[in-house]
Amino acid sequence: MSETSQETTAAPGDLGTHRRVQFAFMAIAGVFVLLAGKVVGGVADLVSEKFDTATLPPTAATAIGVVVGAIGAYLLYRNDGVRRFSFDVAGELQRVKWPDREETWSNTIVVIVTSVIAAVILFAFDYTWSAITDQIYKF
Repeated sequence: MSETSQETTAAPGDLGTHRRVQFAFMAIAGVFVLLAGKVVGGVADLVSEKFDTATLPPTAATAIGVVVGAIGAYLLYRNDGVRRFSFDVAGELQRVKWPDREETWSNTIVVIVTSVIAAVILFAFDYTWSAITDQIYKF
C-alpha cells in the first residue's frame, strides 16, 4: 500500500491520518533528542571522571542528541514496517467510537464508587484480620 492510499478524507480542522502519523514521528524524534542528549551527557561525564579529562559542554551533548535523535526518527519513518504499522494504528484509532462527555462522566462515577466500595471491604478485612492476629499473639 502506498502512503497516498492510506490518506483519508479529513474533516475541516482535522489533521488526517498522514499528518497525525508525521506528527507522532516528530514527537518521537523529540523524545529521541532528549534521551540521546541525556545519554551522551551522562557517558561524557562518566568518561571524564574515569579518565580525569575535560567534561563535554552541555550544548555539545545537546547537539549530538539532536543529530542522533533526528537520524533515529528518520530511520524509523523510512522503515516500511514501522510506517505501515503507524498508519494502521492511526486508521484504527479513527474508527474508534470515543465516548461523549456524559458517558465519560457516568463511567468515572462508576469507577469512583467501585473503588470506594472495594476500599471499605479491604479495610473491613484488614481490621478483622488485625484484631484476630492481635488476639492470637497476646498469648
